[in-house]
Parts: sequence; C-alpha cells; structure tokens
Amino acid sequence: MKYKCLILDHDDTIVDSTRTVNFPAFLDSLSKLRPGVTMTCEDYFKYNYKPGFTALCFDILKFSEEEMRIQENN
Repeated sequence: MKYKCLILDHDDTIVDSTRTVNFPAFLDSLSKLRPGVTMTCEDYFKYNYKPGFTALCFDILKFSEEEMRIQENN
C-alpha cells in the first residue's frame, strides 16, 4: 500500500538535512555575501540553537534585508 504524505523533520531525526543540505547552502551564501568569513558545521549548529538563525544572519553576520533575501533564495 502506498501513502502520499509530507514529513516535517525539523530536528533531523529522519534525514540529516542540516549537515547535508542546509549547512552547505549556507556556506555557499556566506562565500558570496561575506567572502573570507568561514564557519564550522559545529558552530553553525550552535548558532542555530542560540541565538538562532535569524540573529546569526542579522546580528552577527550583519546581513542586510537584501542579503537575507539572497541567502533565503540560495
């Protein structure tokens, strides 16, 4: 029997999407928007937990609204 469904995996219990999708995409954005700034995956996890992703982008990396749109579309 087949079921059509959408699985929301916000904590990576089914797919390790933070490490394999989100972090690489973020690094790509970071290389375009803040060349020379690097971040480890461990630091990315920590910042996502505290202070949170939005604060990481706006308060720490100082993304403008336009840069945030670029990051979101990456």
